[in-house]
Amino acid sequence: MNNLEPDGINVASAETSIKLDVDGISKPYEVFRIRLDRLYYNDRNGRIATWISRYKAENGDLDVTSESYNDIIHGFIFDSNPQAMKKTLNNIKTVKQRVPGVVLRDGRIIDGNRRFTCLRILSKDDPQFDFFEAVILDHDYTKNEKTIKALELRLQHGADKQVDYNPIDRLVDVYNDLIRDRLFTPKEYAKIIDSSLSEVNKKIELAKILVEFLEFINAPLQFHLARDYDLDGPLNEIYGALSKVADENQKENIKRTMFTNLIMRPNSDMTRYIRKIKNVLTDPDLANVFLAKQDIFADELIESISDVGEISDKVIRESIQSNVELKEKLEKSVEEAFSTYSRQEIRNEPVNQILSVKDLIDRIDINVLKLVDGSKMDGIKKSLDAIETKARELKDQL
Repeated sequence: MNNLEPDGINVASAETSIKLDVDGISKPYEVFRIRLDRLYYNDRNGRIATWISRYKAENGDLDVTSESYNDIIHGFIFDSNPQAMKKTLNNIKTVKQRVPGVVLRDGRIIDGNRRFTCLRILSKDDPQFDFFEAVILDHDYTKNEKTIKALELRLQHGADKQVDYNPIDRLVDVYNDLIRDRLFTPKEYAKIIDSSLSEVNKKIELAKILVEFLEFINAPLQFHLARDYDLDGPLNEIYGALSKVADENQKENIKRTMFTNLIMRPNSDMTRYIRKIKNVLTDPDLANVFLAKQDIFADELIESISDVGEISDKVIRESIQSNVELKEKLEKSVEEAFSTYSRQEIRNEPVNQILSVKDLIDRIDINVLKLVDGSKMDGIKKSLDAIETKARELKDQL
């Protein structure tokens, strides 16, 4: 890799500075103008790691030192959000690069991937864009991974960047940093990204569900599939369903059902579809019958997955999701169970309303009621008479 020592040609001072918090110390850092060909995308970044997982699934390993590495990641970044890229591109073309990035001494980009990508495009037609302005940190990733990652997270989770990051990429970061590498404790991570501990713990569970789903479909760690299929909403529904279940065997049965439907995609709106399943599971008797039927479909799916061999997006579309018969059976089972659930909800509604009224009346403090303005007493008594009359009518109908 490169050693970004200032030489006045490839690396020169930009005669400005920005303040960064590194290792708990906040201080100004000098900004440099660095030739684009001296820099490379950070393969440890959660978003880029997601794209690399797709490349590996389709083409094999991607060598970060290869000449084609930057070109490949460049394409992923642009294609992920062309509209946002064009906006940034036009902004830099008009007013130049206004916000400095952050890089390491070897050329690894810690912050500023989109700006770097836009400059690479603009530099093809105009040499004034041949340089990326950035702070150069004198850190080695292998020796200072926790420090560098903490800085990267703080920069990525800034208030103006929250909407700039795909939720699945966030989960990939959580998996890498908290589950696989254990760089941070949940408490440390929450502090770094300015979040609650409960929210971080939820993301840990979501990341675990995501990993289990990919293992279930025989595509371990192919995170790009979750991003491509927009699984953020469905994963949150699955998390909600599992959080209400204590029995571990029941949890496994639920995951088999959820994962089977998730990969088969019987419905275009999978978040709402998975929510229907979650609602069905709230009725224990209905859930047992439903899960038993769904388990047969899960076995059918698992057998088909074992027959196709190595999993890729193309294999999923052409060899798994093309099973129209299985899709129809899954959807019919879900719709029938949800219809039964809905009818039961309608039948239970009067009961729930009566229990709600009783609960409200039980919560009335008689001592406080006695202090109510006397002018309102007649109205209160009339309301109580009406309640009593209605209660008598309901009892007579039972």
